[in-house]
Amino acid sequence: MGGNDVYCALCGALAGIVVTDDEVDEDEYTYDQDRIAGLDTDWMADVRILGENPKSSSLQKAFLSKRATYDDSNYYELEEEDPMSTEFDSGSIRVYDWEEAHSVAIPFHAACFKILQKIAAPQNINYQTLYEVLKAHCGTDFESCLDYDYGEVTELQDQYWIVRRNTEYAIASPVDIPRVDQLTESILRESTSTLSHNEYRPSSTNNNPFDSLPPELLLKLLSSLDVSSLCRLRSVSKRVTAVTSTNSFWKGRVRDDMPWMTELLQRQDNTDDENIDWQKVYKALWGISIGKSSTDNLPSIGLQNRSRIWGICSGVMNEYLSRKQQHDREHEEEWDILRDARSSPMPTLTFPKQQNTTITNIGLITDLSESEYARPTILTSWTDENGLVGLAVESYATHGSQQSGTKNMDGNIENFEIPQDDWLSGIVITSRSVSKQADATDPERKVVGLQLLFVRRDPFQFGSSHGDLRILQVEPGQFIVGFTAAWANGKPLEKLAILQQPIAKPPLSGRERLTSTSTTPLDPLAMEYLWKDQLPPDGLRIAAFSSGYWHYNFQTDASPMESLIFGTSDEELEKIVAIGADVQFRGLEVVYADGHRRSIGPGLNAMQHISIDGPGGERVICFYITAQHILSGLRFVTNRGRQLIIGQPGPREKRYPPSESNGDGQIAMGMYCHWTSGDTAKANLAVAGGFSSSLNVPLGPNLETDAHGFHWNPSPPATSFREAGTIYGWRDVKSPRTMRVERAPSEQATVSWLDCGRPLKSIKITLCHGTRFSQLPLVAISLTHADDHTISSIGPTEFSPPEDTDGKNGHYWCWCALGSCHGNELEDQPHYVHHEWDINGLSLKSLNLWIDGEGALTGLQFEAQGGTKSPEWGYCDAGRPVKMDLRAESGWSPGLKFFFDSNQRSVTREDHVVVAIQIVEFRTG
Repeated sequence: MGGNDVYCALCGALAGIVVTDDEVDEDEYTYDQDRIAGLDTDWMADVRILGENPKSSSLQKAFLSKRATYDDSNYYELEEEDPMSTEFDSGSIRVYDWEEAHSVAIPFHAACFKILQKIAAPQNINYQTLYEVLKAHCGTDFESCLDYDYGEVTELQDQYWIVRRNTEYAIASPVDIPRVDQLTESILRESTSTLSHNEYRPSSTNNNPFDSLPPELLLKLLSSLDVSSLCRLRSVSKRVTAVTSTNSFWKGRVRDDMPWMTELLQRQDNTDDENIDWQKVYKALWGISIGKSSTDNLPSIGLQNRSRIWGICSGVMNEYLSRKQQHDREHEEEWDILRDARSSPMPTLTFPKQQNTTITNIGLITDLSESEYARPTILTSWTDENGLVGLAVESYATHGSQQSGTKNMDGNIENFEIPQDDWLSGIVITSRSVSKQADATDPERKVVGLQLLFVRRDPFQFGSSHGDLRILQVEPGQFIVGFTAAWANGKPLEKLAILQQPIAKPPLSGRERLTSTSTTPLDPLAMEYLWKDQLPPDGLRIAAFSSGYWHYNFQTDASPMESLIFGTSDEELEKIVAIGADVQFRGLEVVYADGHRRSIGPGLNAMQHISIDGPGGERVICFYITAQHILSGLRFVTNRGRQLIIGQPGPREKRYPPSESNGDGQIAMGMYCHWTSGDTAKANLAVAGGFSSSLNVPLGPNLETDAHGFHWNPSPPATSFREAGTIYGWRDVKSPRTMRVERAPSEQATVSWLDCGRPLKSIKITLCHGTRFSQLPLVAISLTHADDHTISSIGPTEFSPPEDTDGKNGHYWCWCALGSCHGNELEDQPHYVHHEWDINGLSLKSLNLWIDGEGALTGLQFEAQGGTKSPEWGYCDAGRPVKMDLRAESGWSPGLKFFFDSNQRSVTREDHVVVAIQIVEFRTG
């Protein structure tokens, strides 16, 4: 059974909608309906999320969401107007999960947070400090709560919230308690004083050690004891009994032991009445707090839960205050210039993420007047095991230093002094994956290099420059005044950001060294990603990536983006002669006129290309990405009305560059992508985005679709043509995925065509593994013409089998291993099988198609003039074939139109095969 419930970080109870009236056979697993009659449990579904936004320009990165609604599997839906919904580019956020792209998020009831605020009053709660406290208690496995002791409620935390008799108090609001004032008044009214005020006088022969203690000291000692210890002493000592029998003592114990009642007692106007027996009040409230009360149910269980939650929150607040005092001491030592500084994005640099981290700010200068002459020295500390562990600055202007990271800086120290005529403009962090296995679910990564960028001089490199790169660059109109870093004792430096101030603040004499107008800054989005091996070129605009809603094992900060730059100028673009993509989304490449190729991705195994007339002015002006549960469609478009389509383009595809950028002439200049499990056979394209630049390139004609609305791949015939017959394979079919009757080909199918009227030298076809159905697994066809030896093809044309032997019988692994397959094909043959038939200059006469009882194509065979036949390809056992005549009347040339669609294998990467065929005719002359 899938799914699970999630529990409040502050009280441990269900953080979502609770069902109070389940009809089950056993009374033990139901609530006592009499006890909860009239109880409002809506408070349990009123949840807030505490998280961290690394993109925030504030030094305080933590945020508290508006109301969030629980969905399932640790996911909460945020309100549309919640700013965090925009920041995370998603209306949902997953809690208690260290593997998400965002920082670990903590949920709690709004009511429980109010209790925490009451304890903290009159001080406001600092979200950053509270976040650090709570995340230190979040386990790194798949969790549904923190590791606090929630008492009996812990026993109710299972995959789903356990409903159990006598735990009704756990679902009662600790803030909005029905009839609580009436109950409080009743307790005070019924507590009539019967105390004796006679003074205890010790006897001359008394051996009681308490008799020798001064009253003030004895009272202080007894006030610090818990109730059970106090009761034991009262039973053996008359003096203890006497001292603890005064009204003032028990009134003080109510105040000290039951702070959860203070606010409610203050609402009563008779608490100064000398006739109130505060010992009785204490006993009554104690009984309520442990569930031993016979008073009114609703207010009693509300107070019981309030008492329980107050105790947990008090423990949280003790941790909070300790950490807050530490932060306050550090901030007192901080230079004033940092306090209102603006932060760059603060990415996570090292993995696994640490639970117990602290944030430290460090300055390059103490005040703005130093901007002209300061020469701070930046020190870095390195270890072989952890990489970068410490960062410090020593300022010769003030002969003081501040450190961030490991306080002792006990690794190998490297340092650099900033020249007097220059200043920092940014930093580049180099990191490498150190995962023990290529398909690691939990990434491991460490920083191996740190490069200082300057306004004028060349960069300076600490450590290594070889690895994946992260850049943090000063914003226009700002200059760098320091850093902020997150770290844990004995661990590598985890996060880093630069701190900035407006360039207009320093004295005019100091501004010249701080900025330069000659450099071209990177697109700000470049700072939000980790880049594989090299940073994107200057001057290109970056559009945010697209991803499916299934992108497991993808964390932005741990997932380097691979860049495929088509060119940085029109001079480079005119050299492009082809662009290609692996049909299973494993790689992309650009081919240039001089023969060299640029490529990205883990495998160029089954490449489909489109020729580009770069020298003649053809350009790839844009591309479209279709994102569903995964990235399922990719469509490159040229200014000649031609396109390369991989997968299935959908109705909600996203354009790169965005359509709104057309006005300033933006065209596609490249792509960036990340493949999860990239070093394995299961590599999967998880995200993809684009680069663009403004060039004076005509956008070209609008793309045409066929009569059914299908995209032509790559383009429709250039001459007039007509559809001349039945579409074989067109049918209604029950989808194995949705179990609904759907049309085949689907709405996301594409169409291609081949001219079959010229004499042919040979026909080459490629088949892939079939499914449990008998659908013809035809992936590609190439016709080699006899007259000029040119090749016309559809589908992939360049095949380079993977080198692994992880499939059955030593074949390379394919996605078919996880889905349906046809017979023993996985054991008998690799995923792609190629067949070639030599026609020796003859023309085609007909095409024979085998069709099963449901109308699906299962096999084919070509026949040439003179009766020569090709082998039967596919599954040709469905009776007699249908013959399609490939001879056209005068003035027309015969051809075939192929409909490509998914083979419905129900795996991550399905094959796209020919599902329907129709005769077309092209006008000649």
